[in-house]
Amino acid sequence: MRRSAPLLILFGVLLFLSCSEKSPSDPNGNGNGNQNTPERWTEIGWERYATGDFTDARQAFANAANLDSTHAPAVAGLGWCDLELGWSGFAFREFEEAIALDSSLVETYFGAAFMAHTQALGSPGRRTEYLEAARNHAETGLAMAGDSFQFEHNSEVNSVSLRVLLAMVYFDLARYDDAQEMVDLLNPDNGLDPRSPFYLQELLLVIENLGGLL
Repeated sequence: MRRSAPLLILFGVLLFLSCSEKSPSDPNGNGNGNQNTPERWTEIGWERYATGDFTDARQAFANAANLDSTHAPAVAGLGWCDLELGWSGFAFREFEEAIALDSSLVETYFGAAFMAHTQALGSPGRRTEYLEAARNHAETGLAMAGDSFQFEHNSEVNSVSLRVLLAMVYFDLARYDDAQEMVDLLNPDNGLDPRSPFYLQELLLVIENLGGLL
């Protein structure tokens, strides 16, 4: 028994040290696990997203979604990370899932519109379907957000960029009057003349030039 005493003491010290380490269930390292919530993991996701660490950000959002699959901000966060990582198909589905969970997340319509348009470009067989999805999400997002919206986590996601996208979508759907209306809002001095024999080529060129705003 005497020989086992030092082992017991060593075991006690190791146990104390292990308990004082960061708890795997507590992203703050408080050791009590009371921060292991979808909300906290979502916050961590945005913190990592802000530094450009999209893979780790995605893992944080996944942790949040694993704790609560109905936590729409976490599902949307997965979409934004997958958008940045180039996984447009996953991102589109995640944005649509987030919208189904919480239709008040304005920026999610923006993400869904961008990704639907990307899907249209890469899916000739479903091109019209994806273009209509992009149109629907873009129109809904603009109606909800107004003309001065800017996504707090990505300044490039804003009402101007969405209007440019919508102009592209309208043109691709052969809704040229609607495309012209978007162009007029973005560039009132565009000089386009619907009576010109080259009107469609000129309209497309103006829209492509506006694409620099995306």
